[in-house]
Amino acid sequence: MKGQLLDNAIDVSMEVLTPLTCQGECVTVCYNQATVWQDRSMAAEFYLEAMMCSEGCERDRYTDVLLEIMSGNAVCHDGVTRFLTWETDYR
Repeated sequence: MKGQLLDNAIDVSMEVLTPLTCQGECVTVCYNQATVWQDRSMAAEFYLEAMMCSEGCERDRYTDVLLEIMSGNAVCHDGVTRFLTWETDYR
């Protein structure tokens, strides 16, 4: 779910993402938005469904995030997003 568009894009960096990791079980970065998940299994369920309902490059992005969630990473990235352009989402 997209939130508010930011006034200025923010470089994706651990300096920006590390404080978010303290606010939930994991942080996903996908399609220019960071999402803080309170429950890793909910994040995995969301990205599994997104992966199964998409194809091509979109499926690849969701798969990359899902694999990082399943690996136990604190920050799970789609491998493409370089800037955050949307406010952080909290789920």
